[in-house]
Amino acid sequence: MGEVFSTGMSTSFGFGSLGLQLQFPDGWIRPYANASYAAVYFYTESCVSADDNSIQDQCNTNHGDWTGAGVFGGGFLIPFGKSLGGLNLGARYHYGGRATYLKKGDITDNPDGTVTLNLHDSRTDLVPWQIGVTFGIPSSTRH
Repeated sequence: MGEVFSTGMSTSFGFGSLGLQLQFPDGWIRPYANASYAAVYFYTESCVSADDNSIQDQCNTNHGDWTGAGVFGGGFLIPFGKSLGGLNLGARYHYGGRATYLKKGDITDNPDGTVTLNLHDSRTDLVPWQIGVTFGIPSSTRH
């Protein structure tokens, strides 16, 4: 019986940002607002694997593109005590630039051995909602 191979493709992104945040330092609810600039990298990866695990997965990044984003956000920090941390509820709007990417079916293997990438281009706006827990790092105080 011959080996059975399977393929998969995924499009992902990663970003890092640098900016400022203003927050009310005291109270039961501490609203905050932030603004930053982000560098964003979109990439598409495809992998081939054997169903019987006879070979190690073979993955290849087929396409990648960089863009930037202005990031504006806000939310509330609800403290758990004097310095323990708090519940963080917020959202950020990533006003992104344009980037190219691939979708399923956009990679064509040509008969002559070459590969054709059918790229798509669009804006990269994004609104991530955040629900999280923030913990304070204790520091020693010297007088």
